[in-house]
Amino acid sequence: GRPVVAGVVNGQAAIAARGEEWSSHSLWEAGEGGSPHLGTDRHGGVWCAWTDGRQIRAARWLGETLSPVLTLGAGTAVLLVEQAPPDVAADLGLLVVGEGAPDLLRLPTPGLALLEDLPTRFFDLLDLVEMRGMVRDVPALASAGVLAAPVSAMLIPGGLVAFGKGDRNLRAWFTLPEEGGRTGYVAEWARGRWGTPLELTLAAPRPWLKPPAGHLSVVRDDEEPNTARRYKMAAESAGSAPALLTSPDGIAWAYYSELPLARPLGLVRDTPARAEERWRLFGLQGEQGSLLHYSSPDREHWYRQPDLSLATADAAFWTEEGMLLGLLNGGRLLLAKRRGCPIIQVAELPMLPGAGRVFAPPFYWNGKRSLFLADPDSWRQFLAPEGRWVGLAAAAPDRPGVCVTVPIAHVRRDRHLRVDVKTRDARAGVRIEVLDARGEPVPGYTARIRRADGWRGVSWGRGRALWRLEGPTFRLRFTVEPGACLYGFRFVE
Repeated sequence: GRPVVAGVVNGQAAIAARGEEWSSHSLWEAGEGGSPHLGTDRHGGVWCAWTDGRQIRAARWLGETLSPVLTLGAGTAVLLVEQAPPDVAADLGLLVVGEGAPDLLRLPTPGLALLEDLPTRFFDLLDLVEMRGMVRDVPALASAGVLAAPVSAMLIPGGLVAFGKGDRNLRAWFTLPEEGGRTGYVAEWARGRWGTPLELTLAAPRPWLKPPAGHLSVVRDDEEPNTARRYKMAAESAGSAPALLTSPDGIAWAYYSELPLARPLGLVRDTPARAEERWRLFGLQGEQGSLLHYSSPDREHWYRQPDLSLATADAAFWTEEGMLLGLLNGGRLLLAKRRGCPIIQVAELPMLPGAGRVFAPPFYWNGKRSLFLADPDSWRQFLAPEGRWVGLAAAAPDRPGVCVTVPIAHVRRDRHLRVDVKTRDARAGVRIEVLDARGEPVPGYTARIRRADGWRGVSWGRGRALWRLEGPTFRLRFTVEPGACLYGFRFVE
């Protein structure tokens, strides 16, 4: 509800917000990033858009800072930002100048009314319209030991999955440089040691095909109804071109289709995505360069997606709680993507010891969610969070931080609010308040969670429930006290 203006002051792009008095926040050198333009989306969120070179950028204003930046596409100027009509699917409209006539870009921003059955995590902070005195809390991955590599040589790791009773065993794929070329192998870890590596073979040899080798990305597709295609591999070399192959056991592989990337780094089934983007492929065209991104509806036809403009030598992608996540540069950069939104960098994790490369998504092994990084002769294991990749904590040690959600449509009668909270101090907690459509607290709808480490139900008392609220929408205001961290919330039965 506070007035917000944007402009250029002394060569600096700036945003000013009006409270009791105007407070100005410098953003960037106007000559480098262009002049800022403001507009609102259908949820009441304030957005800032500008040009950076020949790209249109946008970010949501969070009260004291901007959210992570979204790249919307090519363009040379932002003419205006307009509010999307209520009957239009997109939430934000941008009129931009490209190579020809002006285009109207529609940006679907995530609204909480669309995420009723999934946890809302603070990966990109786009679910907030106001944030005061908060910092992003990212985990330091705890070391869980070292596992000897399957062979003592300069191997190229290509995938790692758990299997067997209780997921106690491991199956690893890798490539070894040998005389006359490179050879792909698979090895199994059982009873505390690696078995003899087996060469990868072709289920149906053909003159123009060779067993897969080079940089590999292997996934076990548990959603595949055809058991003969349970394992899928993106291989740098399987003949004259990179290829996608399938296998029932991870040893004998059948050719499926040609791939557009010379060096595949990550293959993932993106179940929450639209049908035409159900499969995603990440990789490079050479040894170096920016990470490239392709999508496919059927694993045969691949379509180029906007470049991520991130240089990396390794990448691992997976889906978690309705989002696509990725780790780059030895687990240092965390990426995230919601349905309908671009992939963006959301956090920089504390640097892990060594200089290993991440080569497989996190998975459960021996009851622990593990992430492995490959060193030349060993694989280091770290404990990976699930959902708790980014949290919100108070910025100051002596006062709480506050964040407010975008408007939420009324929840169904069988839905209740749960929050994921961790308290490091017995006296700390998280206060939850319900605000009406005008932003005023609703009497009786206040709760406080303390001494928690996980999902906790929120009780309003005296028979109150969210479905009884009057008005078209409501908001949630979280007050996070020092010593507590809020990781997400959800509406469940």
